[in-house]
Amino acid sequence: MTFDRWYGVHTGGPHYLDHLGILCDGLEIPLLVTEYSTFQVAKEFYPTLQVGYIDLKDLSLHYLAERADVIFESGHAFSIELLPLWELMYGKKMRVVYCPHGNSDKKAPKLKKDISLIYGEHMRNHLENTGEIDLLEKVVVTGNYRAVYYWAHQKWYEEKLKDRMGNRWDPRRKTVFYAPTWERKTWFKDCKKVIEDIGSEFNLLIRLHPFLEDQYPAESEEIKGLSPIDLSTFPSIYPILHQADYYLGDFSSVGYDFLTQNKPLFFLGSHEGEIYDCGCVLAQEEHYGKAILSFQDTPDLKNKREALAKRVFGDRMDFKEIKNEIKEALSYNRAPWMPV
Repeated sequence: MTFDRWYGVHTGGPHYLDHLGILCDGLEIPLLVTEYSTFQVAKEFYPTLQVGYIDLKDLSLHYLAERADVIFESGHAFSIELLPLWELMYGKKMRVVYCPHGNSDKKAPKLKKDISLIYGEHMRNHLENTGEIDLLEKVVVTGNYRAVYYWAHQKWYEEKLKDRMGNRWDPRRKTVFYAPTWERKTWFKDCKKVIEDIGSEFNLLIRLHPFLEDQYPAESEEIKGLSPIDLSTFPSIYPILHQADYYLGDFSSVGYDFLTQNKPLFFLGSHEGEIYDCGCVLAQEEHYGKAILSFQDTPDLKNKREALAKRVFGDRMDFKEIKNEIKEALSYNRAPWMPV
């Protein structure tokens, strides 16, 4: 059986568009979304993406079986759990390609996958250390396709970001990008101190994680109101990284993306992972803005950032190479635990 019809499927909010949406656009395959707000964001920020909208209640097994042989997704289990039903009802041996949504040191749910994309060596080692690699039937290395996509559309995205920031961005000041995640319980208090300390010395770009907005809507709105430049609804991360002189974060995978800039990283708190050796932890009692102003980058930190970026993303690959690697993985039989 050949697997020629590829289709991306996303059932959540717009924050995965900068992963799965970019992949589908680069591979020139359609992406189907089930949230109208996600569809609107896709049309605005990824104008060349073949995106379609369908209400979740209308997304049936029959609908997908008629249109796809291979489903690309960023959810951990959506399509994998449906494989036995496609087999039983339609006699169809569907394939599933998992697209990760960031590189991090966090442990993911241990779920079986058919074909999984990884950026490079660092992600492979992390999966090996957690035992998750044994649950993946085939692995395809992609390199940093999100950066490749940004470089191809850089001018367009720069104008988009400039319009979003408006006159709140001061070209005479350096810029700090702060990207908190939902896992730090003190995030609300942290955000207030960051805004007060760093906003007084720098252009401060803040992008709240979507889960924070879902779990703490009132607090998130308050932070947005206090933020000099709130980019929480700007889904494209690489234009922001290119604009920033410094990164500030905690557990977020965005820190690994910022390695591509080889610019200083700062963190709130000490955490597990190689990236924390490439930056500086800010003490809660110090003035964050003055601490960053007094920071002097070193050759040692630059070399560490460069080396880790190489391990995380490897060599640059274009989308044609990625497509060929996926085709090669699809030429192998499905995993023995899948229905046959």
